[in-house]
Amino acid sequence: MNNLKPLMPSMKAKTRYVVFEIISEKEIDLDAFETTLLDVCMDFMGRMAFSEADIRIFKKLYINKKVILKVNRKYTSHIMVCLGLIKKVKNIKTIIKSIKVCGSIKKAKYILEV
Repeated sequence: MNNLKPLMPSMKAKTRYVVFEIISEKEIDLDAFETTLLDVCMDFMGRMAFSEADIRIFKKLYINKKVILKVNRKYTSHIMVCLGLIKKVKNIKTIIKSIKVCGSIKKAKYILEV
């Protein structure tokens, strides 16, 4: 069997964590928000950039309408624009307020809890 060597830190994809808050008239299901976000990102960035952005939402860390989003560092500004483009989720008016962009999940969790 061939043992694979671990990747060097310089070869790993560098990510950023965006902490944002969902402000809405009514309670919004996180799955509905995720589908809306992914649709907006696909329309705005296109398929190639969308796949390179590697967008992930941490559903387990949904506290007080605050969410953590993981994205490739090259596409952080694209994601910020996509968050601003979201006006409605399932016909409920929403505003997305970005709080902070972090380089580590530990900092993002700290900001989420504050």
